[in-house]
Amino acid sequence: MLPYATSVHLKTTIAGADGQKEKADWKRLLTMLGQSGYKGYVGLEYEQDDSAAQVPHLAAELPTVARSLSA
Repeated sequence: MLPYATSVHLKTTIAGADGQKEKADWKRLLTMLGQSGYKGYVGLEYEQDDSAAQVPHLAAELPTVARSLSA
């Protein structure tokens, strides 16, 4: 489906095989987007209760991860 994607929202956590929440592997996901030729925006989706405290840090982390893959 990636070659047809027009919008992407990365979550910070996902449900693992055991149903427990774990940190999303942004490097793997962004690599998949790059390999598919995706050229659009990547939004940050954060669903935790402490969003006011975490979102600025996560918003700064996302472009850092993306830049590390484009070097």
